[in-house]
Amino acid sequence: SLFESVQLSSSFALRSTVTHGVSRLDMDQHEHNLVLAGFDNGAVMLYNLANSTDGGVFDAVRWMSKHTGVITHVQWFPADNGACISSSMDGRVLVWDAEISQVAAEFNLKAKVFCSSLRRDLAHQLIAAGTGGSAVQLCDLNSGSLSHTLRHSSPVYCCDWSPQGAHILATGSLDGSAKVWDIRKSGFGPLLSLDWQQDHTVASRSFAGGGLNNQQY
Repeated sequence: SLFESVQLSSSFALRSTVTHGVSRLDMDQHEHNLVLAGFDNGAVMLYNLANSTDGGVFDAVRWMSKHTGVITHVQWFPADNGACISSSMDGRVLVWDAEISQVAAEFNLKAKVFCSSLRRDLAHQLIAAGTGGSAVQLCDLNSGSLSHTLRHSSPVYCCDWSPQGAHILATGSLDGSAKVWDIRKSGFGPLLSLDWQQDHTVASRSFAGGGLNNQQY
């Protein structure tokens, strides 16, 4: 298979000036040569894979350092290689102007941020952020404020927007549940909830056709 032939390159490396672990990576989706690296000391570094000065070893070309906790997510904007986001255990989500390494917007969620995800819809950009306070906060880049709060009963460890439906968000939590939301109808609860049971089965609850449907697998 394809993956049987994949090997670690011995002549390609990202070099860091800090002695801390890398916690997150993201590569841009346009030129495929700009890599964001988030570190456990709160630093975010930018590498350009088209610019090697030492035989396949790449040094950071930008250093963005405003966080004070472990980086939990980094992500390029879908149509702009000059902008990116980062989230951290320091409780903040930052929007960066990567060309000058300056913060363009800041959201202080006042709780540890375990995950975040930037929506792909360019007309109304939102960042979903899962927190240690059991909430998923939606950060509105148009207004610069928090627009929605979605609830689990324990810390939220993962979240991601649907690549097909701009309003659909999936979240997962330490409470054993994964939920799918339509943020236009968030006041009515999730569209789908999958709950892990003690007997190792999954209970499914979905709202379809105006009613509640329960199933167990």
